[in-house]
This record gives sequence, C-alpha cells and structure tokens, in this order.
Amino acid sequence: MPRRARTHFFQAFYHVMLRGNYRQDIFFCDADRRRFCECLSNARDTFGCKIHLFCLMNNHVHIVIEVGYVPLAK
Repeated sequence: MPRRARTHFFQAFYHVMLRGNYRQDIFFCDADRRRFCECLSNARDTFGCKIHLFCLMNNHVHIVIEVGYVPLAK
C-alpha cells in the first residue's frame, strides 16, 4: 500500500534520505559522487529549491532541502 502524498508547504525544510537496496553501496568511486552532486545541482537550479546540507556515504545520502513553490516530489 503506497503512502499518502506529503503536504506541500512553501519554504518548508525536509530531511531526505536515499539508501541502496539491502543497504548496498550506491557510490563506487569519486566520479559517482561528483555525478550525484551534478544531478543535485541541476535539480536545485531547475526547481528553485535550496540545499542546506548534504552528506554522501557509500551506501546512503542525507540531504536537508528547503523547497520553494515546487513540491518536493517533483
């Protein structure tokens, strides 16, 4: 059963966590981390959000993001 969509609040802060399946690694080299940062930067520019903090580990990522008018799900 899918969870309900989260309610969007303008300028809300969210803690987002991404994790590999079965806690497997998602980054295998520095190039993987650089590519992820490029994607994060592109999303920031495209959707007008602010990335306040992020932490990249081998098998997961933490991001603190402030959304604007575009919902986090986008």
